[in-house]
Amino acid sequence: MLQIDTFSWSSLEGMMKKDGTPVPGVGDAAMFRDNSGRFAELAARVGNRTLIIQMGVPFSSTTENVKPNVIALANAIAPQLK
Repeated sequence: MLQIDTFSWSSLEGMMKKDGTPVPGVGDAAMFRDNSGRFAELAARVGNRTLIIQMGVPFSSTTENVKPNVIALANAIAPQLK
């Protein structure tokens, strides 16, 4: 799932900082988290825009295994939001 400008960065940042980790190099700020073991989730700020990606985690995999794909997708989308 991809969401753009659905939430403000200030509302996302608090939620993501709670159980997420920073992801350098994606937009102006980005955080990654494991969302209930079912989704690998990344939220990013690009200028005044926000981006959220939720990628499903296959039953035979882990969030950490899916993380590189989520970051690659975010890196492809973020420049388009500037």
